[in-house]
Amino acid sequence: METLNSITIPSYWTQPKYSLGPRTQQGIIVGLQYYPNSETYDWSNGSWRYAVADCHDCLEVVHLDEEKIQLLSPQQLQIQIQEEIQIYQSKIDALNEQMKISQLLMATRK
Repeated sequence: METLNSITIPSYWTQPKYSLGPRTQQGIIVGLQYYPNSETYDWSNGSWRYAVADCHDCLEVVHLDEEKIQLLSPQQLQIQIQEEIQIYQSKIDALNEQMKISQLLMATRK
């Protein structure tokens, strides 16, 4: 069962522009961290950095400033999701084929 967690951001911090999970041109946002203004350590004028994982290789994560994040257009998002569905469908088809072969082998051994 999935539980929902919420994160409270102090009111004196700037609000992040993006949340966790959206697909961007750089990948999927998997984390974010707030950085205070480094010159004065003023928390109210800080900035957000985002951890972004490559959509195809989730092992590689890059950290980007907020202004470097670019969301996908609705059309780009749809294309990317359709491509990912095709990749997973191919994997499902291959596993189903392996299952059929396994069942045939088990039937011949009886």
